Amino acid sequence: MNTKLFYSFFIFLLTTSCVSNKINFHKKDIQIKCVEIKTQGYINLEIHNNHKKYSFLDASKNAIYKILHSGVSSEVCKTQPPLLESVEEKENFTRIKKSFFSNKGVWLNFIQNNKTDNENQNIYHISIAKDNLRIYLEEKNIIKKIHDGY
Repeated sequence: MNTKLFYSFFIFLLTTSCVSNKINFHKKDIQIKCVEIKTQGYINLEIHNNHKKYSFLDASKNAIYKILHSGVSSEVCKTQPPLLESVEEKENFTRIKKSFFSNKGVWLNFIQNNKTDNENQNIYHISIAKDNLRIYLEEKNIIKKIHDGY
């Protein structure tokens, strides 16, 4: 039993470090702020990063990553927990993360109403279809359906 727990924890650490490196997630420099929750299941985020080579695609991937792994909170949006809450769900996501975050991956389907405030300062406003992302993860058996627990 302890061996299984150790391997689960090891896979979790490996997963989070690999995903963050592949999507250029610079934790020290990136700032992601929730600015609005829309009624159609979208969440609007403002992403700012001081790295010179921080593209709109990097900002979009970081926004999705944040929604999946750590969630967001702000005075306006309150606390929005991550979609991947358990170690099991994070391990399940590991199975699809490479294809999900590929250049033509599924993650692009969950980005809408994109706007660049100032590309020279790397400030981006990105709208994420959080409800659609949750449904996708449920259909792929990555996370449990909301009604499964009742």
